[in-house]
Amino acid sequence: MASNCSALAVYMLGLAFGIAIVLILEHPHDVRFLYRTVVPVRNVESVIPWSSSSPAADVDNSLKPNSQQKAQQQRILCWVMTTNLIVKGKAVKETWGKHCDTLLFMSSKADPEFPAVGLDVLEGRDKPWDKTHVGWSYVYQHHFHDAEWFVKADDETYMIIENLRYLLSNINSSEPRYLGRHVMGQDQHKTEGPVYIFSSEMLRRFKQALGESSCPKEHDDESEALRMCLKAMGVLPTNTRDSTDRETFLIFPKEDNTKSFWEESTDHAISFHNINPGMMYHMEYFVYRQSVLEPNLPT
Repeated sequence: MASNCSALAVYMLGLAFGIAIVLILEHPHDVRFLYRTVVPVRNVESVIPWSSSSPAADVDNSLKPNSQQKAQQQRILCWVMTTNLIVKGKAVKETWGKHCDTLLFMSSKADPEFPAVGLDVLEGRDKPWDKTHVGWSYVYQHHFHDAEWFVKADDETYMIIENLRYLLSNINSSEPRYLGRHVMGQDQHKTEGPVYIFSSEMLRRFKQALGESSCPKEHDDESEALRMCLKAMGVLPTNTRDSTDRETFLIFPKEDNTKSFWEESTDHAISFHNINPGMMYHMEYFVYRQSVLEPNLPT
């Protein structure tokens, strides 16, 4: 009787495995390769062996992690631009947002229960810069002394704040620094994308620049408007690429989630964009709850 039960169990296990293989072969784009990129952070000191190999002379080229204590001393304020508090804003609030020291949500309308700050700016895809510079002005006016570093993100972003802390641990926030997805062109270095970070000194100077003619009040390209403002102040972006020159601020592929994308991505990502609310909860699980158990080896 026992042997029959064992045979049945083996048969059912083999059948389940076979069905899984068939499903993968039929739907290869449904297979997630998330596990290579996001890593458990129970031991924060081991997250980022940081060093930048960029040859650019006008970009910081020596970012290395300092002690865990110094990384934890970096107070980080995150402010999130959202048009959907109930679904997208809620997902950010319940996942990566809670790892920031201060978390703010901003929208076109105030919501004191969520809570969210209301910005007196019209909605529209051609209005991102309008909302952004008003949001930064609010942060400067009400929260300048609450943090050393200030993160601007949107509600389709997922961040690993511990990795960001390590990147920031050896950078002086009293210097004008801004960081984000680092793009190296033929004649310029710039930061682009939905996520970027200001040091406290950078925020102070940016607020001053908003009153200058070289910093546009209206623009349909947020990244370009930001570049114009900071270039006028003589401030260049800080390099955020890893030791193999791979980007740490990633744009998640909307459709083609392939193995090659993950293999070409850094092992110590700081942010991901184009992340839907459901995926945020998945990533939170793999980053903060999933870990590999070590076997009890004989001594």
